[in-house]
Amino acid sequence: MLAPVFSLQLNNKVFPRTFSVGKFNGKQPCLVGATAGDKVQKVFIHSPRDTNPQSQQLEGNISLVNVNQVVTSLACGQLDEQLQRDLLVVGTSTNIIAYDIDRNVDLFFQDTQDGAHAIIIGKWGELPEQLAIVGGNCSIHGFNKRSEDVLWTVTGDNVSSLALLDFNSDGYNELVVGSEDYDIRVFREDQLIADMQESEIVVSICPLSNARFAYALSNGTVGIYERSNRNWRIKSRNIAIVLQTFDADGDGVDELVTGWSNGKVDIRSDRTGEIIFKDSLNSSIAGVVKADYRVPGENLLICCTNEGEVRGYKFSAQDAVAAAAYAYKNSQEAALLLELQNLEYANQNTIETNNKSLVIDATTDIPLTYVKFSHPAANHVREYITVPIIIPRDVSIDLHLQVFVGMKTSTLFHLFELSRQLPVFSMYMLVENSLDTEPKGFVTFSINERMSRILVWINHHFLFAEEFSPNMASLYVTFLCVRTDLKLVIKMQNTGQVRIQTDDMELAGNIIQSLGKFLKIENLQTVVDFPQEFEILEQVFYQIEAYQNARQKISSDMAEHASVIRNFLIRAEDARLIGDIPVMKQHYIDLLNLNRDLINGYQIRCTNHEELMKNLRYLNQTVQKAGNLRIGKYKTNTINQCRVAIKGNNVQLLIKSIKTGNV
Repeated sequence: MLAPVFSLQLNNKVFPRTFSVGKFNGKQPCLVGATAGDKVQKVFIHSPRDTNPQSQQLEGNISLVNVNQVVTSLACGQLDEQLQRDLLVVGTSTNIIAYDIDRNVDLFFQDTQDGAHAIIIGKWGELPEQLAIVGGNCSIHGFNKRSEDVLWTVTGDNVSSLALLDFNSDGYNELVVGSEDYDIRVFREDQLIADMQESEIVVSICPLSNARFAYALSNGTVGIYERSNRNWRIKSRNIAIVLQTFDADGDGVDELVTGWSNGKVDIRSDRTGEIIFKDSLNSSIAGVVKADYRVPGENLLICCTNEGEVRGYKFSAQDAVAAAAYAYKNSQEAALLLELQNLEYANQNTIETNNKSLVIDATTDIPLTYVKFSHPAANHVREYITVPIIIPRDVSIDLHLQVFVGMKTSTLFHLFELSRQLPVFSMYMLVENSLDTEPKGFVTFSINERMSRILVWINHHFLFAEEFSPNMASLYVTFLCVRTDLKLVIKMQNTGQVRIQTDDMELAGNIIQSLGKFLKIENLQTVVDFPQEFEILEQVFYQIEAYQNARQKISSDMAEHASVIRNFLIRAEDARLIGDIPVMKQHYIDLLNLNRDLINGYQIRCTNHEELMKNLRYLNQTVQKAGNLRIGKYKTNTINQCRVAIKGNNVQLLIKSIKTGNV
């Protein structure tokens, strides 16, 4: 088991998820993290000075690097393999900076309009170079050591976490991306190969062995996926801040380490989720890393809190037997107490179960994504009950119903349980066909499939009171989305020509992806047109250009004001030295007015930046939607062509790329 071997106090607050470790001289690891300075944010670097394995208090030197911006993420790694040492990559809301700590120089400084919410360093796919992979505002960029943006793709929402692992066992790393739209996506370079939907924002992802990875959500859920299949998950009242792996029992296999918002650190079996070790620190965990921090070659688990408390643990073979016996004793005691409580409760509350009633085992924590309670008043109790369920997104939902049934005068009720899976497009109601009110947006494509297969897909993915089986030579069906009141029309001819009509580009993409997955289509080219979406896209494109021009003008004005302020300060000081008080006062009044202008300009710049980010997010999401209108290589081509159009600032080329998938 693990035993604490050292502790230290950094005397600096540490921002969550910005704690890392790197060997900046190629030999000795140093702890790094983002902290707040007097007026600006900084990155601290802690180098251990006392490497005596018997020492409980670890001393060291702390150096600070001024960043002068809000640090949103950081990572350490060998971005330049020729240097044979780690570099520090810091992400802010507007740029990323790569530092060579050993030489005290910047490797590069790169502007990123989409920000840098998460950074990871490593090899991605078959690309030959190490990359600093940056997740931002609905986009992912891969920068090499020369700051070249060698790979770019888009995702559905702001990126919240990144991890590299061999997802499909092909010998190359895939990128696992967690985002704020509750999705976990897996990219093989710029191609999406897997997509898992969760119930909350994915705040942390940690790679494991054998194509598995752990994930943590903002609602306290922690779990493990093996490829696209979830092995297990648990739910806590606290929030999981960060995930890490460490061999806690000496069996050669890393277990899952979780740092929590209440200061708890626990280690779970990667196979079952059972806790095998836990400890508590005095404040919320900011980061967990592993490194040979004291003895070369001997990895330690290092935990850091928001208040700067650091504690290191190592595996102790002497404590393993005692810890295992203690854990077994605790589990047996807990099981016996639970059994005793259940027996006492059963004697007090016994209901016969031979009349179609059910006995429910409710001793397991189950993560819930949606809960609806309906308790009608006594005078409204009747033979039936209607409970409205609104699903905010087009996802498959497991519906678990628990209904209490009894007489009006009953004090005891029978509990009936029913489980049913709602299909992906449950919020779409079948309506009559009408040529006059058909949507203007459409997607057309050809497939080599029988119409009966499309009918099977419709019955599996839409909700009907009874099976939908129209008697017609060609398929023509209309749905109404009860969430948005928008129509969806699906048509198919005997020739295999399919036409999907809707004014919602995202819905059309969901239909294409669902149909492609059901029919196992590897590559699909489409022709699309969404007049309403393209009109909004043109407006957004021009707004982005206007905001960028305004941003440059505001920056220029602020730089000019700063130069004038410097002159006023010099003149005011000269007037004070020669005793000309009236002139000195006038200069300071002018300084006060300029300072107010600077504050107003800064506020305008902040508002401008927020609007710019909102429009850039919409632009990236539109590219993501356009990619979902195709499958396979055609999806990749569409995204790449859209990127070329955006770089060239050509909105007409962008619209053409979305319509046809090429230029």
